[in-house]
Amino acid sequence: PEPRKGTETLLGRLFSLGRVLFKNQNPARGRKLCVIGHPACNGAREFKNQNPALSLIDSYEYAAAGKIARRSALVPPEASLLFSHAERRSMLLTEEAKAVLREYEGKKLFPFTGKTEELVEYFLLMQIDQETGRLSNLMLRVIPFLYEFLRAYTAKNLTIPIRSLCEPRNGVRLLVRERLTAQEKELLAALDREFPYGYRDQPLSFYLLSLCCTYAGEAQRIRDAKLHTAVMVELESIADIRQLRNEAAHEIVNVTEDRFRQKVGMGYRKP
Repeated sequence: PEPRKGTETLLGRLFSLGRVLFKNQNPARGRKLCVIGHPACNGAREFKNQNPALSLIDSYEYAAAGKIARRSALVPPEASLLFSHAERRSMLLTEEAKAVLREYEGKKLFPFTGKTEELVEYFLLMQIDQETGRLSNLMLRVIPFLYEFLRAYTAKNLTIPIRSLCEPRNGVRLLVRERLTAQEKELLAALDREFPYGYRDQPLSFYLLSLCCTYAGEAQRIRDAKLHTAVMVELESIADIRQLRNEAAHEIVNVTEDRFRQKVGMGYRKP
C-alpha cells in the first residue's frame, strides 16, 4: 500500500524514481555514505565508543572527526583512512575518494559506474542533508538530481532525439526552436502551448524534460509504456517540490519542517 500523505519522505520518493529506472540495480536504500561504524571496523567502533567525536561521526562531520582521530593514540590508521575517504565522498570528490579507498574487507564501496554512480553518490549526499535536517540544502540539490535523472531516463526510454534537438552555447545546452521546427514539430506545438508567448530557446532543464516526458506519453513516443507510467506517477507525487525549491534558491528563506510538509505534503524524514 502507498504511504499516507504526509508520512512518505521526499528521499523515499526520489529513491523510488531511481529504483524504477535502475530496476536491475540496488542503490542500497538507507545506507550510510561510508562504512564508518561498520561492526567489522574495530578501530572506528572503538573510536566511537571512547572518543567525544562520536557526535561528529553521527552528524557526518567526517573532516572534524578525522582531525581528532589523527591526534588520538586510540585510533588505528585504518580508521583515519576511512574518515579521509568519507570526507572526500561527502564533498562529491568521488575520484579522490576512490584513490583513498575503493574496497573495504572485500566489499566494493563504489558498486556502480557512469551515470548510475553519479546519481547514487548525489542521492547519498542528499541523504546527509536529510539526516542532519539541512532542508534548505536538500531543496537546492533536488532539482539538479531530478534533471540528471530525467536526462538518463529520456535517453533510455523516449524515442525523441532530445540530444540532437539541443545546441551548446557558452557552455550551456539549449533546447533550440529551430531544431524542433525541423525535426519535432508536434513536440514544438506542445511546448508552445505551455509558454504564454510560445517556446523560445532556453537551457535544457528538469521542467523542459518533464514536458517532453508528458508529450512522449501522449504521443506514444516511448519504448516501454509500463516504465513510463511508473516514472510519471513518481514525478507527479513530487510535483510541488519545484515551488519550494525555487523559494529556497531565490528568496532569503529557511526551509523548516512545517513549511516542507505544508508545501510538499510529505516529510523529509520518517516520523
